[in-house]
Amino acid sequence: MTELKILRRSFAYAAFVFALVSFAAIPALLHAPFPRATANFHADILGIILISMRELILMLPPVLAIVSAMAWWTLRKNRASARLWALTGSSLFLVYSLPFFVAAIAMIEYSLTGAFPIIGVFASSLFFSSLGVTGLACFSRSEALTPTRVAVRHI
Repeated sequence: MTELKILRRSFAYAAFVFALVSFAAIPALLHAPFPRATANFHADILGIILISMRELILMLPPVLAIVSAMAWWTLRKNRASARLWALTGSSLFLVYSLPFFVAAIAMIEYSLTGAFPIIGVFASSLFFSSLGVTGLACFSRSEALTPTRVAVRHI
């Protein structure tokens, strides 16, 4: 039962943090230039992958905020849909960790920055993926949210 409390609090913190990130990212989202087909733009596979990863990083925080808030709320109220929301939130954390892995690989491959930012990006990808795997492992069992019977001895 302690795992459920920890994961429920993780969903609450994630909802709060991603809501703040969503509001902070609105100016970057509105003013971010999307590459156009010009003479300088070459549509190679790595460039398209990096562009799609950038868009995932910018577009997923509002979705993660809503899904994490719903997972927290349904787990807190012990609703029947709590398992579904928790599995959805955990899956989205796995999806959200993917752009960070790709960014870390691109930073290493092209020597874009020093060691400290690479470690930060890699640590964030490990955090998101570990939260997703932990949630999937905990909530994948259908009996994950059913209360267990505790034998009480009367003396």
